[in-house]
Amino acid sequence: MYVQKPSAVLFNEYVLKNNLADYVSFSDGSKNAVREITELLIGVYDNFEEVLKHRIEFSAVYKNYLSSKRQIKTENFTYIQDRIESFSDKE
Repeated sequence: MYVQKPSAVLFNEYVLKNNLADYVSFSDGSKNAVREITELLIGVYDNFEEVLKHRIEFSAVYKNYLSSKRQIKTENFTYIQDRIESFSDKE
């Protein structure tokens, strides 16, 4: 999967021309590309309607998912002087 970048016109073309991605997002990274790809994956697993039903009903299954999701700590990384460093290390 490849998230298109409007500012990278030639790179986008290169990815397509050289078949480097099975899927190229319609949306760019600032316009809900993660949502687009997540929905696509749910569709691939053929349970989109089931997932949507749990979300709409705010079912126990969805509440459990939401609780688990909220426990994940988001981390950010950067590449400095040939090393990957966590921004968390600086806090």
